[in-house]
Amino acid sequence: MFTDRAADSDEADLFRPSEYSAALIQALREAAPRVKGARVLEIGFGSGVILAAMVASGAAKVVGVDLEPAAMRAGLALFREQHLGDRLELLAGDMFEPVQNRQFELVVANLPQFPTRDNGFDSRLRSWSDGGPDGRRYLDRFIAGVAAHLAPTGSAFITHNGCVGLDLSRRLAAKYELGLRIVRTELVILPDQKLHHMNPDILAAERGASLHIIGNTMFADMYVVELAAHLPLA
Repeated sequence: MFTDRAADSDEADLFRPSEYSAALIQALREAAPRVKGARVLEIGFGSGVILAAMVASGAAKVVGVDLEPAAMRAGLALFREQHLGDRLELLAGDMFEPVQNRQFELVVANLPQFPTRDNGFDSRLRSWSDGGPDGRRYLDRFIAGVAAHLAPTGSAFITHNGCVGLDLSRRLAAKYELGLRIVRTELVILPDQKLHHMNPDILAAERGASLHIIGNTMFADMYVVELAAHLPLA
């Protein structure tokens, strides 16, 4: 059982929403008719803002799964402040383990998928930032597990860094009889503190492809993609 006390200021700062969260929320707002009345699952809910947005769009039930006790505190605090607790279920655990044998009309995720050369970032937990050397530590596990938790007409909407291989995800999804389509394309800034931790092999390989230098700033391609059985396979 988790306490519903508010997250302290340090934790709240760590969980501040990112441009990735904003892009995912916007994509889901554009799909609002599919959100209304839906059962929604988020894997790695962090601050809880995406789940809160789903409630605001009319979701019937929102379920969040996260590994970190700090996420539980942040999510519960947000939902209490927004008076949304009657449609909320937060579960502690790894990926889909806490929701075995349950299906949802929508599954959403903004997973850590930054390809790192070390063990993470200063001031952030590994589970919030580090996608492993190829950036796919959590992404591949999500794609492999999500089909079992989608209702027959359900979809998953996730953020996806361009530098970790969209075609790899398309082929992996097809293995589980899921098609993949790009819903939104965004450019995100890669700040120096992030570049310092990036796998140099991927940095070199993706420069000029999914990574773009404009002036003194590095930008990266980021997508919101949909995974669903009703989409064409790769």
